[in-house]
Amino acid sequence: MSSLSKIFDVLKEQHDTALSAEQAQAKELGHEKASINSKIGGAEEQVVACRSARDEAQQSLKEVETVSAAAKKELEAVQQRKVELLASNAKEAESKDAREKLIAETWTILKEASMPGKQWREKNKLIDSLVKVLADIDVEESLRDGLPVALKSKPTDRGVVASQCVTMCEEALQASAKVLVEKVASHPATVEDLDKEFDAASASDKQLRDSASEKQNGLIEAENELLNAIEAQHSFTDTVASLDDEQKHLAKSIEDTMQQICEITENIEGFKMLVKEGSDAFKPGMDNSNADVAMENVVPDIQAQA
Repeated sequence: MSSLSKIFDVLKEQHDTALSAEQAQAKELGHEKASINSKIGGAEEQVVACRSARDEAQQSLKEVETVSAAAKKELEAVQQRKVELLASNAKEAESKDAREKLIAETWTILKEASMPGKQWREKNKLIDSLVKVLADIDVEESLRDGLPVALKSKPTDRGVVASQCVTMCEEALQASAKVLVEKVASHPATVEDLDKEFDAASASDKQLRDSASEKQNGLIEAENELLNAIEAQHSFTDTVASLDDEQKHLAKSIEDTMQQICEITENIEGFKMLVKEGSDAFKPGMDNSNADVAMENVVPDIQAQA
């Protein structure tokens, strides 16, 4: 009987120790879960803040890219204006040279009537080209019509009207040449002004492209921070889910252990009763049949729990 008593004591002690360990583990899991739960709220706030920062970075980049695109178009427009200006300047310079040559050569020859009469066909061509120039500079039609007649006469043979026609046409030619000379003289200044405009547009374009690049880097950084915040949030929630599973399994284990302790306790009580009944059974005149039944019931339980 003393051996059975020791077995019961050992079994109960083992289960009590196991229960204490499981309860301690459950307490630790509870503390760990509470700690992580307290961090989940902060992780969620961090995700919201990072997402807001990312959205702001996206909007800021979009705004800079819009302005940068406009600056690029402006730079291209300035470049195109410079190409057109240089072409126009070249054309005006050619016109000036041609006009000055026309006055110095063609006009002088025709005005002085110095061409031989046998070159009348060439003279007529020169007069026609001169009349065309006069038309281009908006000289009155009456003067253009009268000039060929006047130029076919020698200066000494021209009347008052013809002489005035020649004089007025010459003044018109000289005035047109003067306008061209002034335009050509202004070319360096106009080119310089456009170069300054181009430099300013180029600097603005570069500044905005640099700003867009900086904003792009800022957006990448904000997106990385958002990803890190989301990963941290998921890590916390995954850990809590894992702890939930551990707590469920541990709770079941504790329940089983407590059930086993209850059964051991019942067996101990049954054993005590068995001992008492066994002791009474061997007294003179006592029936020991109950002791035999109790022994039959308790021994299998002891063997199962051991």
